Parts: sequence; structure tokens; C-alpha cells
Amino acid sequence: MTREQAALLEVAKSVINNNPLSAECFQDIDWSILMNLLQQHKIFALTYQNISPILPDSLKKSCEALYQNHVEIIDERINEIKLLFNKAKEMNINIVLNKGIALSIIIYEDAYKRDSRDIDLLINEHEMDQINELLRVCGFHSAIGNKNTYHIDRKDPNDFFYLDKPILKAPDSHEFFEYWKHTHSGRYVVLETGRHLHQSIKEITSFLESAQYINIQGNENVKTLDLEHSCIALLENAFNDAEGFDERIPALKNYMDIVMFFKKYEQMANWDNVNKWMAKYDLFREFALVIKQIKEIFSGVDLSFLDYIRADEALNHNQSFYDWDISITERLFLDGEQRKKMIALMSKKAAFSNHNKNYCRPIKTNDRQWRQLLINDDRFDLRYNFEYEASRLVLRLNLSEPALNNLTENQEIMIFLINPNLDCPDYFTHQVIIRKENNRLQPVESSKFAHVREEDVLQGCSHFQKDNGNLIIYLPYENLGSGDYIGYFIGVIDNLLGRIPHWQTAPPYHKDFWASMPVLEVMDH
Repeated sequence: MTREQAALLEVAKSVINNNPLSAECFQDIDWSILMNLLQQHKIFALTYQNISPILPDSLKKSCEALYQNHVEIIDERINEIKLLFNKAKEMNINIVLNKGIALSIIIYEDAYKRDSRDIDLLINEHEMDQINELLRVCGFHSAIGNKNTYHIDRKDPNDFFYLDKPILKAPDSHEFFEYWKHTHSGRYVVLETGRHLHQSIKEITSFLESAQYINIQGNENVKTLDLEHSCIALLENAFNDAEGFDERIPALKNYMDIVMFFKKYEQMANWDNVNKWMAKYDLFREFALVIKQIKEIFSGVDLSFLDYIRADEALNHNQSFYDWDISITERLFLDGEQRKKMIALMSKKAAFSNHNKNYCRPIKTNDRQWRQLLINDDRFDLRYNFEYEASRLVLRLNLSEPALNNLTENQEIMIFLINPNLDCPDYFTHQVIIRKENNRLQPVESSKFAHVREEDVLQGCSHFQKDNGNLIIYLPYENLGSGDYIGYFIGVIDNLLGRIPHWQTAPPYHKDFWASMPVLEVMDH
């Protein structure tokens, strides 16, 4: 751990313990690196009062300006939150403010303590049409990027592609595409509507019905989660950031918020109810892991109040999907590429192990059985099987005639073979993309999905032909022999509006896929 990383943890502990910092402990650090770390971990505003007395003179003005900019951003968001909830009351629409400024008030009794980069609402997705109208009336419009669907360049007014109606980021996504509002200051306020809490909690009725009202600068119409559901949301968010399938680095802010929440509400929260909700959503192991991480990060701090979570045994009886070989403290300081590589290696390692029931009971080539591909769209009827002939792997696809006729040029059949090298961070070795062009099915060089996720160019098919309604794909898999195990993915993707990729099958870029990756065992004739 570097001196600056150690200093970051000392700053965090000073907030938790409500102790002043000693300037002598920070003499040998590079303050520019520490300032970057404070912002990266989203705790600059939370720690500003603690670090201000010991800041070098050369940084005092720039830090004051940075904090003032934070205050102006929070003021903008407060104005929008007031407008939203006043209008929601007038239109009799139920929305609940989650995270952000709501937690800043609940935990710290100060709207300016937390870094709030957007406004998060929990909503009932069945009321999305009314909520969309509420947001439109308040000046918010759903938008995606022109150059990259999932990233809008705010400095480029031409990069916004406005959607006529709210669209989920993916069929199984917990949220819709963001809403954007251009403010008088020239900045944008971003608002997210969530129908789930990530992938962990997909039934949020109790979160919506158990809401409490908070006072934000004299406005008492703002609804947010009650204490028990706030606790669940804090723990779930920390787990998702630390253990999710992406390159996101766990933020120190998540762990500080949890500690400060428990410390503040040790005697007020109904911990029996918290544990009841944990049992309902089967999250004991996940939350026990978060508590364990907190105790490691803030070692030496009295954290006995965390013991209200009754989940100690859960870690001992449930194997973790990701087997990290570095500590959570080290993981706090990985860069995105390092984490991405580690996630890839651990995902493949789990997929080619007893973690995966399909690895234990693989499909065998040449069994002549057609297998149905599970597709969300009822118009599709796609079956497949594998053969191994003349040292070649052959995939046969059988697409029903109605499904073939319904296939559009914005839909693709995607086939990946998984890289079995557990020391290599590459997910795939082969890729075949099939699309309807000029009313004919044919392999294509690149997907319309390529603008969202850049992948290395992989080997494709060596031969592609039609035979009695089947598509026969010869995969140039080298050094293949009887008894080898191959992971694979076959999926269908639909590019809505020609620019929004929606998987009609479970996507390969998700932890759930690797936990149940289909596996093929190569057998001789």
C-alpha cells in the first residue's frame, strides 16, 4: 500500500471516530494523489472539514473551489428533487428517492456530505408511463448517446439521442436509460429510474410501501426509504459494487456510509426487521461478506455495532462465486483494467469447475439430440446440436420457418466459444455472428453491438452452409481431441432502433452466465 493510500484510510477513520487529523502524519505524501483518491472514492465532500485544517497552503484555494462546485451541484439537485416530489404529490404518483441526498440527510443530517452525481428514484415499473409523464412535465427527457449508447458526451450537444419512451438498458436490467435535464448553469442533471435493486432484489414492493418522508430545506414532500430498507439498500449496493461483473472499483464511500449508518442508528433501527428482510431476499452470505470487508478495511476501529447483522455462519456454509486472491483493501486500489482481468479469470475458473452444474454434466457431441435455445421472444424457435467430425467441431442450427421470416436485419444470432485457458483473461476464442441481409442469413464480420462493447477480433467459421433447413457452421478449433471440454454461448440479440442492444437470451456479460455456462464434451464417433 502506498503512503497516499494509507493516508486515505486514515482520513476515513478520522471521520468514523470523529477525531481531528494530525498534519505530521501527512508530511511525506503527495497531496495531489491523495486528492484524486478522495474524489475517486467519492468521499471528498464527506472528509472536507477533516482535511481542511491540514491542507498545504498551495491547495487551499483549489480545494475550496472544488467544494464550492460540489455545493452548487447539490443545490441544483435539491431544486430538482423539490420540483419532482411536489409535482408527484400533485399528480398522485409514487416515487421514492434512493441513495444520494436522501442518505446524506439520513446518515449525516447534512445534504452536502455525500457525493451525489445523479438523482436515483425507485419506481413501480407498472406505473412507468405516468412516471415518464411526470418527468417530462418537470423537464427531464430520456436519452442515449449517439456515438456510444451507454455514454453521453455532455459537452457535445449532438451526442444526445432522445427516446420517445422509456426503454430498459437490457431486458433484465434493474433500470431504464437515464433522464437528462439541461440546467440554467449549463450543466446537466441526470436522473435514474430503478425498478429493482441491481440483480439482488427484484421485488421492491416493501421498499416503495415502507417509505418515510424527510425534510429537505423546508420541503416535507420528499419520500425515501425507511431505516430498515435504507440499511438493506446500503449493504446491497456495497456488495454489488465489490462483487459485480464489471470493472468498477469498490468505493470507500460505500463502506463509510454503512459504518456511519450503523453507528447513528444502533439503538433506533429495528434490527429484527433488517434480518427478516435479509432472510426474505436470501442475502445473508452477501451481507456477511460486506461486514467482513468493512472490519478488514477499518481494522483497529470499534465496529461492534455491526454485529446486529446475524450472518456470521453464512460465510462458512456458502462458497463464494469469486475467489479473490487479494484482500478487499488491495481491491480498493486496483485500476479498472486490472479488475476486469481478474473478473475474467475468476469467471472462467468458476465456469470450468464444480461451481457450474453444466460442467459436472456436460453435453456430449454426436448425441444427435436437438436442444432448444431459451429465447425471451416467442417468435423465435431455435434448436441446435454439436458434432465432432474429422477433427472439426460442427454446430448445426435449426431455425423454424416462421422464426426465419420474422428475423429482421437488426437481430443477430451470436455464437462464442469460451477460451479454456484459465491463465488468460480473454473470454472467447471464436465468434460467429449471423444476420439477415438482403433476405438471406449469412455470417457477418462485425455486430451492430460493436459500438457498445469493443472486443478483439476473434476467429470465425471456416465454412458455413445450409442443409435441409439447417445452418451448418464449421468452427476452426485447433488441437481439439476426444475428452476435451468446451464452454460455449449461443444467443440472440435485438438492436432496438438499430442502436440499443437487447439480448433475447441470457447475455454472456453477466455473472449468472458463468455460473451456468453450457459445456460440451468432445466425443469420438
